[in-house]
Formats: sequence, structure tokens, C-alpha cells
Amino acid sequence: MPRCLSGGRRVEPIEIAAEPLSAREQEILEHLAAGRTAKEVARALLIAPRAVERHMASMRLKMRARNTTHMISSGFVSGALRVA
Repeated sequence: MPRCLSGGRRVEPIEIAAEPLSAREQEILEHLAAGRTAKEVARALLIAPRAVERHMASMRLKMRARNTTHMISSGFVSGALRVA
């Protein structure tokens, strides 16, 4: 895969999700993009923190993201997230 330059250093281009996110995953992604932690997301959605972490792991795989920040930026690039 080609590499591009960003601020003088090489970075991998962002890949779009290979598989669509579920409605719950989309909801969690929106909370994460708003700056909430996994625990805060769990409280807001009335689910266990471990469930949020499992969703996040699934989302990272689907989106081929290396970490949460990469996952959120991929969400904006793909159009799954929009700036409010």
C-alpha cells in the first residue's frame, strides 16, 4: 500500500470500513468522537463497560484501525461521522 507524507513523517493512509458498523457500534463511535471514555459511554447507553470495549474491538477490526483515534478519524473520512 502506498504511503503518504504528513508533517514530514510517513503515515499509512486511512482505510474505509471493510464491513458496515451495526447501529450500536455507530452509536458508540459517535460517543467516542464526542470525547467520551468507554466508561462514560457505558453509563450513557446503560450497558456494561466490558460490552463497550468488545464493541470497540469489533469496530477496530471492521475499520482496520490501529487504535481508537484512528477509528474515529476513519469514521470522519468514510462519512460515518459528521462534524456537528
